[in-house]
Amino acid sequence: MHRSVMLPRCTVSHHVEAICYLQPSACRMPALSTSSRHQSQRRQGVNPCTSSTAYRPVVPSALPASQRLCSSHFYRSKLQQAITVKKSWGSRQVHAAGGASENGSLPSGPTLVWYKHDLRVDDHPGLVAAAVRGGPLLAAVVLDPTMYGHLLATPSGIEGLLAAVEALRVAVRARGGEVVVRQGPLAATVLQLAGELGCSRVVAEEEVEYRWHTAVDEVEGGLPEGVQLQRWQVDTYDSSCYCANFRDFRTRRDNSGGIQQPLGPPDSLPDAPGGLDAGDVPSAADFGLAVAEAASLRQHPGFVDVVARSLDELEAWRAPIAARLVGGEPAVREALDVYLRLDAAAAVEGRGGASDLQREVAAATLAAELPSSPGGSFPAVFGQWLALGLLSRRRVAALAEEAVQAARSKQLLPALQPLPVAVAAAQKWSEAADFHWHLAATDRDRDTKTGDAPRHWRWRGALVDYYTAEVDALGASPTDQAADGVSASELTGGSESSAVADVAGALAAEAAANQGAAHPPRMGSAPSVSSGGGQVRALTRAGYQVYAPTFPGYGRAEKPAVSYSAELWRDFLRDFVLQVVGRPVVVAGNSIGGYIGAMLAGTHPTLCSGLVLLNSAGQIEPGWAPPAAGAESEKARAPPPRLVIEGLSRGLFLFLERSIPYQLKRLYPGDPTNADEWLADEIYRAACDPGALGVFQSAFYLPRPKPLNWYVADQWGGPTLCLQGVLDPLNDARGRAASLKEACTNVELQLVEAGHCPHDEAPAAVNAALLAFLEGLSLDGPGTAPAAEALLAAG
Repeated sequence: MHRSVMLPRCTVSHHVEAICYLQPSACRMPALSTSSRHQSQRRQGVNPCTSSTAYRPVVPSALPASQRLCSSHFYRSKLQQAITVKKSWGSRQVHAAGGASENGSLPSGPTLVWYKHDLRVDDHPGLVAAAVRGGPLLAAVVLDPTMYGHLLATPSGIEGLLAAVEALRVAVRARGGEVVVRQGPLAATVLQLAGELGCSRVVAEEEVEYRWHTAVDEVEGGLPEGVQLQRWQVDTYDSSCYCANFRDFRTRRDNSGGIQQPLGPPDSLPDAPGGLDAGDVPSAADFGLAVAEAASLRQHPGFVDVVARSLDELEAWRAPIAARLVGGEPAVREALDVYLRLDAAAAVEGRGGASDLQREVAAATLAAELPSSPGGSFPAVFGQWLALGLLSRRRVAALAEEAVQAARSKQLLPALQPLPVAVAAAQKWSEAADFHWHLAATDRDRDTKTGDAPRHWRWRGALVDYYTAEVDALGASPTDQAADGVSASELTGGSESSAVADVAGALAAEAAANQGAAHPPRMGSAPSVSSGGGQVRALTRAGYQVYAPTFPGYGRAEKPAVSYSAELWRDFLRDFVLQVVGRPVVVAGNSIGGYIGAMLAGTHPTLCSGLVLLNSAGQIEPGWAPPAAGAESEKARAPPPRLVIEGLSRGLFLFLERSIPYQLKRLYPGDPTNADEWLADEIYRAACDPGALGVFQSAFYLPRPKPLNWYVADQWGGPTLCLQGVLDPLNDARGRAASLKEACTNVELQLVEAGHCPHDEAPAAVNAALLAFLEGLSLDGPGTAPAAEALLAAG
């Protein structure tokens, strides 16, 4: 039986935005290398491979409601069907001319350009290089249903992917080439195709997302001797510009000569090998079912309704614009050209003979551009398409720069006048996305004080990082063996939290909470490493798997222009459990992370087996009940004027940035050892990230939060452990703990002689209490769901 625990945290230093502890099954698997672990996971599950029917791009709104993949009803029915039917899949044969010579040498065979989420011909260095090289060339797309589960919860996600593949095929064929489409396990299908073609090289984009770069590594390791894997990437600026600190990056960029010229699409492509079965792009209904069936093997069956509900909760304006942009690279490029020239108000009103596309893009832009998230329209409208690689970051940057120059040429005082909203949003996104992609690419080599590299996952188009520590057959942590794990406080201290130290949110947040205002985001700290191991090592040795994701807006995660809120971070944890972990978790959180964890357990109890709060944020109001819909107390209070928000937030941000070492020491009154220079430097690095100030400013726009005790007792009601550091300088820790215990009969309370981060200051005491709590949990307890069929989802 499996059991999971998740620990979202946002405290000053050491926050794990979320840690999941998974109790292993009765038959533990031995520790595996990265590639062998993935092979083993594939052997255990079903890898759908099926023949497909011809595909024609379909606008979802033209389908019957019961067949729309953007419909929660569709997802619920298909996934439920997958769980009960378990359709078997047949393998598809690959027919191609050419092959390896008798001695296995492949010195001059065809080039295979492996497309993943770079589905375009414009600004594609891999395609251009392969075309210049000459010789037979084949482009290939492998649709592995296990890789696209997130698209089921994305408006027009499946339709958009398949339309992009169809548009890519049209563009490549127009240049004399061919795109072969196969459906099956990703790495194995690429290796099979390369072998039967007798390829001398495979060309693929460099990847930063864990499951994708693991597949690329697996292909590289499986190619015959003499066959090369050539990786490519797009650098918007000269490669010497990229570094870990965004302020340093901007300085280098400004001195580098600007944006590098994007590559246009090749005029022509070499012929594909003869006698090739190109395959068909599957229909949206068929591939959607395959993805749902694959998800049913990876997810706990009790998660079906949670995924479906997540679709229902999306803003209503997202579905129409997503459906409008189904069509691949040409459709998205046309929409971007419209967006950058947009007079949104005029287009919505129909002035100036606006086209349907202009009106729809304008309506979505106005809906997404909120005072709490200036610049949010670009990622909201284009994020899911850019995640498929329909446009490169460099092309977006170049088009945005052209739009900037055009706008400035029309202004009387360019230095004093703002850019048009859409232009500024596109420029802001391209700069931040490019920086964070390169930051993630170098994360595998950076010093985490453990020798372990973080993994990366893309959520709603933005990159976030997470750590995981697994157990081997003997229950020993791979961390001890320098394998796939994280040291104790690296995880428990919290995977890199946000922009400035939680020290930042510490003063303002607690003060605001005590006044009944929304709890501002704790601009959190990066991880640190305690001498001795801490929670992660203790938990993995006891047989639990540990996950520690970083919240969007924190640490080294992207900080996109969105309306940050407790609800956003709760939804992030929800999707992390659904898409990465795949079975119920025990969620444990420190500071604001504790409050978010309580929200997750209260809102989605089927995802959780237990709840652990460590000096949790959130007000305690016994007897509180939600106000009636539309009641005055339910409405968000009007924020201060924008100029006031700018002045206050910048001043406080600057103060906290300059006082990071002092604030860290203050939060560790018992043992400040972990509040070291390395930690302070990592917090400062995060504070320099693009969007960090915007995360901080979002606190001014939040509605009054619901009390902590309402989520813990009334909504969750399941087993809960409160570990309270009584030396916390931010509030009356003893009084808060007593009040929570009195208000929540399901809370087990233990006091710890430590400050705001007891897990890091007093790991021995916290570990003992935590392990005792975990061992006492029952799968039949409140809020848990049967987990016999649960399989661990690859991160």
